[in-house]
Amino acid sequence: KVFIQTEDGIGIEGVNVTVTGGDKEVKSILTDSNGEALIKHVKWGDINISVCNEITMGKIKYVFLGWSDGQSNYIWSGYLDEDTELTALYKVQYFITVDTPYGTAYGSGWYDKGSSISIGIEETSVPINWFISKKFDAWTGDIYSKDPQTSFVVDSPKIITAEWIDDYTNLYYLIAAIIIVVGAIIGIIIYFKKFRRKPPEEEERIEALEEWAEEEPVEEKVKEEIEEEKVELIEESREESKEGGEEEK
Repeated sequence: KVFIQTEDGIGIEGVNVTVTGGDKEVKSILTDSNGEALIKHVKWGDINISVCNEITMGKIKYVFLGWSDGQSNYIWSGYLDEDTELTALYKVQYFITVDTPYGTAYGSGWYDKGSSISIGIEETSVPINWFISKKFDAWTGDIYSKDPQTSFVVDSPKIITAEWIDDYTNLYYLIAAIIIVVGAIIGIIIYFKKFRRKPPEEEERIEALEEWAEEEPVEEKVKEEIEEEKVELIEESREESKEGGEEEK
């Protein structure tokens, strides 16, 4: 009787066990749900019992460790002349899948059950174009963590995926730079319009125009002179009239 078990005593079902009897007859049988294979009617003598060195079942792997009697080769050899029970012991490994749509992730592979491992992402920011980048957000799936590098104890097969979010930091920097440049250009234009020194000829012309604007209009002066002459003529005629009246008297 042969048992196929893990280190913690759990039977492994469906494992092929091959026995070569003393008469060289070969018999094979699969283990049941308890990890047991019962081989009957084996000829006594030099016996070989062969099991798998590694057993892979999907994301679970069993790696041969040794026999219960101390033999370390996955093919047991010995002389038997009576019913015997042997146990083949295996350690359990789980496959950890670490996936990412951007950057480079590490940590995928086979790991012993109960071991502590670390996974991570090498780049936390990946440029997509001149304006947008992808930024690492979290590990999701069978493990959740916001840390780019994280550790955990392997207790089952796991699929872990890196989630990313859009990062517009470069676009914001570009917009800020454009605003600064445009503002500087506008400031320079305003400065030169308001404070730049005018050519001498232009300054002289402006001064002459300002002086001319301060003077009274020519038509107004002429009207005033005419009015003054009228007043003088009226006053003269009045004086002459007075003088003529006095002479008659």
